[in-house]
Amino acid sequence: MKIELTKEQYRELITIIEISNSVLGVLGDSFPDGDYKEESQKLERLKRILE
Repeated sequence: MKIELTKEQYRELITIIEISNSVLGVLGDSFPDGDYKEESQKLERLKRILE
């Protein structure tokens, strides 16, 4: 799949991933029985792929 983004859209996507990952990290610390840590790790892998 190929998705075309402007540089600004790409930067916004990375920012959204970072914010989402931070929220999931906080939730994971607050509710350790949830799947928040696993989801946070998925976002971190996605961010590394995109960078």
